[in-house]
Amino acid sequence: NTLRLFFSGCSQGSAFSFYSGSCMKQRFPERVSAFATHSTGLHVRGDGLSWPKKLCDQCDYIPAMPQTYGDSLGLKACVFDNTENPSAKDPSFYRSSQQLALKWKALGNRVEEHYGSGGHCKIHNYSQIVTCLDDGTGRLSL
Repeated sequence: NTLRLFFSGCSQGSAFSFYSGSCMKQRFPERVSAFATHSTGLHVRGDGLSWPKKLCDQCDYIPAMPQTYGDSLGLKACVFDNTENPSAKDPSFYRSSQQLALKWKALGNRVEEHYGSGGHCKIHNYSQIVTCLDDGTGRLSL
């Protein structure tokens, strides 16, 4: 059913989930209500996080610029990560997930966070991701 679109991914797929969910929300606001990330959140210029990609000169955010979604569905962020991501010594990806959640909330958007132990892309519970994306609406799961 292409009238209800959801996005989810891990690592670079997580970045693409955030990016494509935001883009598709702008294009089809009545079709998109949530996206899920795991093991990649939000990198902001000057945040001090070690990141494998550099920001372009005109960019302040990777992978997308957070914004407010005030339509009836809104755009919920389901943020999943692990506390040792990518490592216990440098949990930069975990911190980027926390940063995404904080920024998303500050903009007045809905967010749900789930953090577990472990490293990069260790998904503890897939059904928890689906439940978060559905958000009790029945749009994804009945």
